[in-house]
Amino acid sequence: MPRDGALIVAAQWDRQFMREAALWRDGPCRATYFDGADSTRDDLFAALKPGASLVYLGHSTPRAWLGFRGIRADHIPKDVPPLARVIALTCHGAAADGLGAAWLDAGARSVTGPQGSIEIDALLKISAILRAGFASPNCLDPMACLGGLSGFRTLSQQPA
Repeated sequence: MPRDGALIVAAQWDRQFMREAALWRDGPCRATYFDGADSTRDDLFAALKPGASLVYLGHSTPRAWLGFRGIRADHIPKDVPPLARVIALTCHGAAADGLGAAWLDAGARSVTGPQGSIEIDALLKISAILRAGFASPNCLDPMACLGGLSGFRTLSQQPA
């Protein structure tokens, strides 16, 4: 579990992504779970708390997550609390000019994800690695396991 707040996992309404997100919820991570079948983006935004970590599993374009009837930059509420991190396990999750940058503008300390397209099987494997990191009480930085992962990057807030 992240040291600085809640862990929220959001899955697009797709069997593969919902199954993986349920593992985050039901396993040692004990993540709060939202899926596009039963939840709206407003439900998801209302659950965000300062310092929370948000994991999105689903399809996207560089400018929008396709789950929850689409989440674009202009959907992120102006008063969204500052998140510790957004982990976008989706194509273009850390596009510098897309939704990743919008989460930074909304106050997230970092956004991590693929720079471009990525296969679903690879995303699910990466999700399992991250899930194990977040679940470990001895893991001080679950994101460290992604450090050398080809095609992934982290966008971070720049100090003022």
